[in-house]
Amino acid sequence: MVLSEASRAADSPIETVQQAFEQYERDVARVDPDDIAAAREIHPKLRDAVADAVPVKRDFLAGSDGRRTQALRLKDIDVITVVDDPAGSRQFAASGTLRDVQEALSGSDLVRLTVVKVRAVKAFLHDH
Repeated sequence: MVLSEASRAADSPIETVQQAFEQYERDVARVDPDDIAAAREIHPKLRDAVADAVPVKRDFLAGSDGRRTQALRLKDIDVITVVDDPAGSRQFAASGTLRDVQEALSGSDLVRLTVVKVRAVKAFLHDH
């Protein structure tokens, strides 16, 4: 019978702080890989919905998912969108831009509810 490295590690006594940390991280602190995979399928669709409504210069993941330090459970995904606004027409109307983002996300079949915050739009997804 061939044991995986993780099985062998689970059966062996922990001898160092590093081994204890690695076991804790593997068995307790990390988000389920299936949850991470599902999130990685969803956020590009939401980014595309926003890009269809607002001129996007670039967007990127932020927060724990962007740093790949998410722990315990995947609570949210922070996507920062930089609006392409060379004329500055949206600069003084952030609330209008946020409403445009809210409408774009609300139109997605993935989203059940959106809430506009001071500088963000929070989207709550179906089944997630």
